[in-house]
Amino acid sequence: MSLRKRHRWRKPGIAEVLFVLAVVVAMLPISYWWLRLNRPVWNNAPGSILSGKILSTHYNAERYDPKVRAQYQYLVGTVTFQGTFEGFWPEVGSPNALPPDRLEEITKPGHPLVVAYDPANPQRSVLHPLLEESQLKYFLLSVAGLLVGGAYCLIIYPAWRNH
Repeated sequence: MSLRKRHRWRKPGIAEVLFVLAVVVAMLPISYWWLRLNRPVWNNAPGSILSGKILSTHYNAERYDPKVRAQYQYLVGTVTFQGTFEGFWPEVGSPNALPPDRLEEITKPGHPLVVAYDPANPQRSVLHPLLEESQLKYFLLSVAGLLVGGAYCLIIYPAWRNH
């Protein structure tokens, strides 16, 4: 009867750290591409502010980023829907963007808005949809990440570990 050989585990080194980093770097663009691919296609509808309030986000800091809480309504066909928004109002990149000096307009009922809604569920709406970007860019980044991660796992890591 032979004695069982004791197995010694090696401590993870730089090769394992790079392996984990390669997997993470490969998964980030894949995840983002998948989310962008499966998000709803928004339709636009005319809308207006029902009520709005500008909230203070600091008490003694120099920089002041105003936060907005707004209730709005929008018309889809012949049905009127309502929605709420709470967050930082963008200055650029949205059809509803306003510079800081005009932000007070959000507090006035009736201020016109462009509301993006999900055609499959018109009650789901947003005021600032993500900017349209190319799906191809994220797909190519995903493929490149998988190729680099695969090359590392299959070629570089085994050679480095056995060296």
